[in-house]
Amino acid sequence: MADLLPQRLIPVRPAKSRRDKPSGSGGGASRRHAAGTAGPDRPGPGTVPSVIKKTLSATIAVITLASVCACSNPTGKSWAITYEVTGAGPVTGISYGESGNRYEDKVASHELTGPLGLPWKQDVVVSAGQPASVTATPSSAAVLTCRILLDKTKELAKATSPAAGEPVTCKHTTDS
Repeated sequence: MADLLPQRLIPVRPAKSRRDKPSGSGGGASRRHAAGTAGPDRPGPGTVPSVIKKTLSATIAVITLASVCACSNPTGKSWAITYEVTGAGPVTGISYGESGNRYEDKVASHELTGPLGLPWKQDVVVSAGQPASVTATPSSAAVLTCRILLDKTKELAKATSPAAGEPVTCKHTTDS
């Protein structure tokens, strides 16, 4: 009679290997997932790595946009300037202009207080179309001379104190 009873088919599962460990989803699903679906090896949308990646991408885009907008001299055209002050005796002060960044059109003034020895020389960068200037004040009744050089060789400006003990100033606006 056992032959007359309907037989029930029981599915046989293949033996599990190391690669087929359960994913922890509770359903015993294997680690093998279809392309584009979430799993332990491939985080899906909304997971921590996905959120971090999106946040980093957005942050980089904002920083890039801000740096482009903050750039007042996008070509970066600038001049290599050398300031020189010569004369007898020390000076009580020297002021000079410099672009802090070749991509900015503003020139910042720097003040040095003395006594400062002579000769004095300073290499700076000045953005194109901006003024290059140096002023020196003698500490005694000395006569001072200043120069502004392009690339350490070509003289752009030269001046001498109008009288002993008077400050001297050299100015030149760089070409655009």
